[in-house]
Parts: sequence; C-alpha cells; structure tokens
Amino acid sequence: MQQLQIEHTMLATALGKTLNWNERDGVLYMSVHTPFEVQQLQREKNILTVKTSALYGKELKIQITLAQEEKVQKAPIPARVEMVLRNIKGSIVDIQKKAVEEEPEEEE
Repeated sequence: MQQLQIEHTMLATALGKTLNWNERDGVLYMSVHTPFEVQQLQREKNILTVKTSALYGKELKIQITLAQEEKVQKAPIPARVEMVLRNIKGSIVDIQKKAVEEEPEEEE
C-alpha cells in the first residue's frame, strides 16, 4: 500500500475509502460509498487489476459497486410532517428528538 501511495496517490486514496472486498469465482468485488468513488476506481481499473493480481497471485476481474445504505425508519412520521412533505414535495434528511413536548392536535 505504501508503494501504491507513492506511485498512484489518487488510487491509494480511493482504495482507502473502499468497504470490504470479496473474491468469488475470479472476480474481486469492491464496494464504495459514493458514485464519485466508483468513477475514481473505474478510471484506474487497469492499474488496480495489475496490483491485485500480484497481491492475490492470480488474475482477477474487478467489479466496483456502490454500497446500498439501509434506510431504517426509527419512528413513525407525524401527520403534520407528512402533510408538509406532500405539499412541498420534500423528504426527511435527518430526525432529531427535541426535549419539547408536542401539544395534542385539535380536531375540527
């Protein structure tokens, strides 16, 4: 890795951001977090193939994939929030629990 850091700095940096590697049936699967990281590794795929073949002692094909984040909904979305999301065609980015207690909704 040190040699790679000296010779191919951008590639080494991109490799440092990869998740787990899995080797199956002559294919080395690498997962990354962002589409930009996929593009970075795709550009350097030839060098990556040579280096991984030397490391594993056999020629491997390389498959770079975008990791899928699991979306876990921890709490139900209040009706007020759903209404706002529908009206502005928005989405929830982050949920933070506040210490303020919500007043009960009034029925008309």
